Amino acid sequence: MRIFIFLSFLSVSASTDKWEILDLKWIEFKSKFDKRYATEEIEREHFENFKENIAKIIPFLNQKDKNWVPYSYLTPFADINKNDFLKSNKLGGDYKTPLQLKEKLYNTNGKSTSKKSIILSEDAPLLKMDSNSIPDSYDWRDHGAVNPVKNQGQCGSCWSFATIGNIEGVAKKELKELYNLSEQQLVDCDKSDNGCDGGLPEQADKWLIAHDEGLERESVYPYEGVVGECRQDKKRERVFVGKFLHIDTAETQMAAALVKYGPLSIGINAGPMQLYMGGVSDPSDEVCDPEQLNHGVTLVGYGLESNSPKNPLIYKQYYEQISNYMSSYSSKSLVGSKRFRNYIDFKNLNLREKNLMIEQKVLAEEEKEKALTESKPFWIIRNSWGPQWGEDGYYRIVRGRGACGLNQLVTTAVDLSKHPHDENQDQQKPIAQDEQIPIIKKTEPIIYV
Repeated sequence: MRIFIFLSFLSVSASTDKWEILDLKWIEFKSKFDKRYATEEIEREHFENFKENIAKIIPFLNQKDKNWVPYSYLTPFADINKNDFLKSNKLGGDYKTPLQLKEKLYNTNGKSTSKKSIILSEDAPLLKMDSNSIPDSYDWRDHGAVNPVKNQGQCGSCWSFATIGNIEGVAKKELKELYNLSEQQLVDCDKSDNGCDGGLPEQADKWLIAHDEGLERESVYPYEGVVGECRQDKKRERVFVGKFLHIDTAETQMAAALVKYGPLSIGINAGPMQLYMGGVSDPSDEVCDPEQLNHGVTLVGYGLESNSPKNPLIYKQYYEQISNYMSSYSSKSLVGSKRFRNYIDFKNLNLREKNLMIEQKVLAEEEKEKALTESKPFWIIRNSWGPQWGEDGYYRIVRGRGACGLNQLVTTAVDLSKHPHDENQDQQKPIAQDEQIPIIKKTEPIIYV
């Protein structure tokens, strides 16, 4: 009888610890990203997404990443359902596979279109370059060709950020000035794309060329994160695109083009990016199908990681253990839970358990760790989800195997020119990281409704 009572006590205690872990993680997450919800029902829905991501999605991603990069709940989108997250990425609208996207770009399907736009599609060359003399690493951030990371907010306008990031970088290379140009202008005015419902950088380039449109500075046409009335003004246009180029899918060609022309616009499957927290991501095709492109980003550099994180397998084991521990939770919501009376004791106990686990794993994993210290080639991607995401807003992903389809839709604008009246104007200083133009015209945090 005493044994039964004792075992029951241990079971209840373990269950309570599980609830407290989840409660504490939820509070930590909301505090870190200033998350607020309009009603308890909406918060409960996001909490259920959070719990699902911790229990199932994060362990699955950790298991399937070849570089053992830990995915975490401490990312801005950990409270969003995976399917809803993927739907919010709008590269190409309803077109997702590279084949579908290319058919959309190069087939008129019987629809009328201007002769100039047809010529543009046919004449844009698939660029082949000499890749034998490129450096082992290159980062356009080191050459002043990349503005601070911006945030597209809840608008599916990634395509406009990829387009502008490419043009800004090429302008620095060709025109010797780092402009800060307007994504909102494309969202409002480029009717060949679909504003907050998706688009393609190549289509944006075509629109700029075919209509002889120039891009305005963001300071006079700021980002709002919603589609509004087009209010571009010819007098304010500053940068014009002469033509664009398709880049070959070979990643050595991509690297050569990046060095020669500047940052490139690319399409990518953003699935694993939702819970990415840093490191060189190497997701398997199982979790990041290269045939499902849904996000537009700017490729700004590449490199070679020679020093893998200390004990990467140890950290991975820890994440898996915690995630497995969480998977036994019941479906009961913990929103508004008051059970924090043993917070200090639990926190100390958790720390001891974590340290003990690491100590026990170190010796057993040393040999495996050595195998993971080999150099890992990677790409550097500038994302448009704000500096709180990833590595200060950037994403590093393995280079050389077309991971997540990043090599399928690669383009760049070239032959840029600037407005003749811009010659004598003072060059615009790049915006500082802490002076970024907001995604919406208010200072309050985004409240989910």
